[in-house]
Parts: sequence; C-alpha cells; structure tokens
Amino acid sequence: MNARLFSESLSDLRAQIDACDDALISLLKKRMAIVSDVAQLKKGQHDPFIRPARETQILRRLLAESGTLPPAFVMAVWRTLMMGALQYEDPFRVGYVGEEGLKLGIQLFGAITPHQGFSGYPDLFHAYTAREVHFLILPLNKASSWLGTLKTLSGSILFHLPLLATCAETMEAVVWGEGVPESSGHDFSWHHLPKRAPPLPHAAMVAETAEGSLWTSEETPEDMQGTFWGYTGLLG
Repeated sequence: MNARLFSESLSDLRAQIDACDDALISLLKKRMAIVSDVAQLKKGQHDPFIRPARETQILRRLLAESGTLPPAFVMAVWRTLMMGALQYEDPFRVGYVGEEGLKLGIQLFGAITPHQGFSGYPDLFHAYTAREVHFLILPLNKASSWLGTLKTLSGSILFHLPLLATCAETMEAVVWGEGVPESSGHDFSWHHLPKRAPPLPHAAMVAETAEGSLWTSEETPEDMQGTFWGYTGLLG
C-alpha cells in the first residue's frame, strides 16, 4: 500500500471511530436522562439504590453478548457506567484496609466512586457505623479481623470479589453494606455457621475463625442454624 492509500484508509477508519464516539456520547446522555427519571420515581420509596441481583443479571447478559470482547473490559466499562449512575442518584463512599482492598473496590465500584482507606478494621467499622462510608471491602484472608464484628453491624454481604470468580476457591473478598438480599438466579449463598460443615451439596468453606466459619453453597436452607447474609452472583 502506497503512502497516499494508507493515509486515506487511516483517515476513513478514524472518521468511523469518531462517529462511534459521537453515538456513544449521545447514548450516554440518553441513559443518564433515564437514570434521572428513575431517581425521581424512587424518591421517598425507600427502595435500595444498590441492587446486586439486577446488576449481576445485567452483567451476565452483556457478557453473553460481548462476542470477542475481553470480559474484564466489558465489566470495567459497565461497572463504571452503573456506578456513575448510582453516584448521581445517591452519592456514597467505599471503605477498605490495605492496597488490595482498594484494588478490588475499584474493580467493583469504579474509579468514579470515592474510596477511603483505614489503618485497621476497628476504624473501618466505626466509619461504617457513623455512615462516613457506606460499603466495606472485606478480604477473606483477613476474616479473623472482621467476621465476628459483622454480627453487630446492619447490612448484608452484597458481592464477592473478584466478580469474575467462578468458584469459592477463587474468591478474594466480600462486600458488606445495606442492600436487599435477592437471588439473581445463579448464586452462591453466604452463611455464618458453626465450625461443623453444613449438610449441603457442594458446600465450601471460604473463611474460618474462632467466631465461626463462612461457607458458600448453591442452596439456602431456611431452617439451618446460622445467619443467612445474602446472595453473591457468579459471573463465570
């Protein structure tokens, strides 16, 4: 290809990219207008603005339609869109301890969401109780520092991290906050149970402490000893 044809082809492709960018901006403006309508409709309804099941269902649908696009790319784009809309609807902050907590928090809540670091879990829980932060990133390898305290906090487990984890062994952290425990149709259910293994098929322990153990299972028995803390949807 000579220099002239190369220049013309490159200009044409760049023009196509510019047209895509213009269309994306137009769609984003339309999406945010609808988000504004949703926010107005929900005013005074006490409807939680974080809906993990719906978010998980959306991401599953988008990943199924993404073709050759890398799943991590699709998730990063749509998590940013979702969190931008939620910040517009009702601004919130995320609390964490350690750099790994920040990394996992940004994966879920996006860089657009304010994240606040703390030197230890007592300070983190105090900030949550005081409503200085609204969601907590809790690494499973530090469960002995926080698992027992969850009994005293309002809220539930809303997500596991990373979101693309496909089984209990690949989960690194959970997200705690106010929300509605609801099934997305393909979940692991979280329980705080005694140390004995629950009589459930495919149950897996992901954290063990003196206060008890945290298990995942594909079932949620209502009559089992222990506290049901919500659903976490598997995307993989």
